[in-house]
Amino acid sequence: MTLVLSDDDVAGLLELDALAPVVERALVKQGAGDVERPDRPHYPVGEGLDSEEPLGTGLTMPAYVHGGAYFATKLVGVHDDNPSRGLPTIHAQIVLADARTGEPVSFMNGKRITNARTGCIGGLAAREL
Repeated sequence: MTLVLSDDDVAGLLELDALAPVVERALVKQGAGDVERPDRPHYPVGEGLDSEEPLGTGLTMPAYVHGGAYFATKLVGVHDDNPSRGLPTIHAQIVLADARTGEPVSFMNGKRITNARTGCIGGLAAREL
């Protein structure tokens, strides 16, 4: 069974104090070449819906830390006109899958995770300076 987590679900599970060391370990592994993180493709989305121009950009960001039980793919939509619709410019979803079988484990709202990870990287950089 695939676990589906809303932003509120993620908020209830995400422990910010515990996240920085996890992000730090992942960055160290990435620096050592122990992370698969291919270039992220960007592609136009929404072309032909309201006009012949794309309405936004889709991004796909896969990642796997060697030895990890799971791998993840973040799917992002960037739509610059969303604020006029009362929506955020960026939406993200994260799909987590079993590294042994590829079976999907979780589909979750990625906004809070993305923001927390970005904040941790800034905090870690400031600490190292």
